[in-house]
Amino acid sequence: HNIAEGMAVFVASLSSRSLGASLAVAMFCHNVPEGICVAVPIYHSTKRYSDVYAWVLFTALAELLGALLSYIVLVASDGSISDVVYGVMYAMTS
Repeated sequence: HNIAEGMAVFVASLSSRSLGASLAVAMFCHNVPEGICVAVPIYHSTKRYSDVYAWVLFTALAELLGALLSYIVLVASDGSISDVVYGVMYAMTS
């Protein structure tokens, strides 16, 4: 679901910087407990902080991947966001 979150923030930022910033803050607040939920079981099972950092980083980078995918779709559509482009992005997030 992190890829979809990255796509949502990217698309929201295209329509309005304040909307994109608000959504990014909301995603940050959502991802703090999510990161804890990823980190605690990994640390408990491995007792290695390096494993914890690797997995938390992996989940965080998924949002950047979502934003990058959205950018690629935008560039492939010649910079115009048509109903078809929005449909592709919504399909990718569902």
